[in-house]
Amino acid sequence: MRRVHIYECCCCGSAGAIANLAAFQAAGCLCPECGMSAEIESRDVNDELGATLRAQGIASMDAELITVEFEPGYIRSSMELWKAALDMKIPVHDAFKIHFMENRHTLLEGYVKTGKAWLMMIRAMKVKSGAEALDRLRAEVEEFVTWSEDGLRALDALRPN
Repeated sequence: MRRVHIYECCCCGSAGAIANLAAFQAAGCLCPECGMSAEIESRDVNDELGATLRAQGIASMDAELITVEFEPGYIRSSMELWKAALDMKIPVHDAFKIHFMENRHTLLEGYVKTGKAWLMMIRAMKVKSGAEALDRLRAEVEEFVTWSEDGLRALDALRPN
């Protein structure tokens, strides 16, 4: 574990790692972008992965934060559309039906990979408000990954040994 210090400006929204906390505080805790007062957050970070990567000569993660507005509707819409189309619960052209049947295994593998990538990003997020909404989205994505993996197992069970 290591302690990191991060500033966030309420004025311009910028945020970043503080290399020297004492110097930052001595300078009045001012945002480097706009010069207004910034809030400081200190937290412990599990740096085992970073230490392992550095030992292997691989660049590792830093404490940089990126402030974003996240719209979960895109992920939810994608999951709903992909499930409905693959299960043929929505009207699709006959050519797409054939495509979905012929490529169901490959499509499900892609859904598993995409869902797991989404989960990796969601787990890396730290919310300031709306934690329940993010937890709900995480559960929905986990359910989507499980649905995809169950579909793969069902297809694999149909294959001759």
